[in-house]
Amino acid sequence: MPKNVKATEQKKVEIEYKFIHNNTFHALQKLYPLLPKHGTVVVYGIPRGGLIPATILSHALETVRPTRLVTSLNHLDPSDWHRLVIVDELVDSGDTIKSLKARFPEAITVALYQRHSAKYSADVVGHTVEHDDWLVFPWEKL
Repeated sequence: MPKNVKATEQKKVEIEYKFIHNNTFHALQKLYPLLPKHGTVVVYGIPRGGLIPATILSHALETVRPTRLVTSLNHLDPSDWHRLVIVDELVDSGDTIKSLKARFPEAITVALYQRHSAKYSADVVGHTVEHDDWLVFPWEKL
């Protein structure tokens, strides 16, 4: 390591799948009243961290509403934007959420976790993180 670079060790917090499921269902309860009353809900997971939470959320939603999980927003018909739910595992600074809301203003954004220091917030948050520790999600532990 170069002499002018100081190594810092950030504390890591490992998140277990049971907390992912709990926070997904907690977010789901907040999401229900925001959904349009009719039609198919379109769910998109922000790669890479939002893919697994979006899949869990879409399975849970499908028990009460027709749901379509999409892998790209590039070919989404504008008529679907009001039914779009964008999912991510973590809102850190909020910049990703801000840019997606600018592109899809009618979409509902969902985050399983959000830092208390985020400049921009998701519409629905499963859990607010009150510390700056590094969160390690189950799918990141190989």
